[in-house]
Amino acid sequence: MARFSAQEPTGAAVQQLEVLVRTAIFKSANAVVEFLLQQAADCWDATYQAQPGEHWKGRETLQLQGMFGAFPLERDYYYHPGKKQGHYPADAALGLEVAYTPALARLLCLEGADEMGYEKAQQHLAETGGIDVSARQIQRVVQRVGGAAQAWQERQAQPGGSSVPILYISADATGVPMRKEELEGRAGKQPDGGAQTRMAYFVNNITRMQYGTFRRQGFFIGSGVVEAGCKTVIGARCKQSGMFWGERGAENILALRCIHSSRRLEEFWKARLNTRAACNDALPLAA
Repeated sequence: MARFSAQEPTGAAVQQLEVLVRTAIFKSANAVVEFLLQQAADCWDATYQAQPGEHWKGRETLQLQGMFGAFPLERDYYYHPGKKQGHYPADAALGLEVAYTPALARLLCLEGADEMGYEKAQQHLAETGGIDVSARQIQRVVQRVGGAAQAWQERQAQPGGSSVPILYISADATGVPMRKEELEGRAGKQPDGGAQTRMAYFVNNITRMQYGTFRRQGFFIGSGVVEAGCKTVIGARCKQSGMFWGERGAENILALRCIHSSRRLEEFWKARLNTRAACNDALPLAA
């Protein structure tokens, strides 16, 4: 502060000052989060009832990263010899995504799915939030959560009806550029009969294209809205110059983008945290 006050005020000095102040605030905030999460982990471990076949193997330290920085977290480790599986009850209780807090994991997924590439997401996080996570790590979190996002979208409808008075369903397809191994044996529009892309969502659509039937029943069949959706949800992220995808990678990131675009982000993450918490039978689920 004294150094800033003593020098001539310039834009560069102000920028440096704000970054330093943010760093100082984050340091204190990180210490608070570390203290509270360690307390929560200790409380959970003290009350956890081991499942049949599980054996307590001691305490292990995880280098956990949150919104304000990284810190160590100690928690109990249980091992099931019969299943050859390890288990950290506190990790599920706190909703940790491997080495990230749930708030940071959610942000990594949002940035990784929303930006044009993982490198752009890395830069954006560093510039806007002072968060240092590599592009590769962002990709890993997106792929880890993206599979659950797909399953959540495909879950069975729950009873109870809907408050929506009118529902319109429109379908269209767009191709995503794929790596060569993902295109083996697939027919396409290239001169040699091969393909460069694979369709997202639908492969065979002929049974759905009953335009005459739909018109006679008074249904709206315009494709403008869904074509725009294909461009913004799929094309804007998966069809950038030089991009080639694996099927799983594309599906996972598109599931997260669809959830975000349909304004169900909060609903999905609450369901994910509840699912993880349910691994520990006695843990109350989120409201």
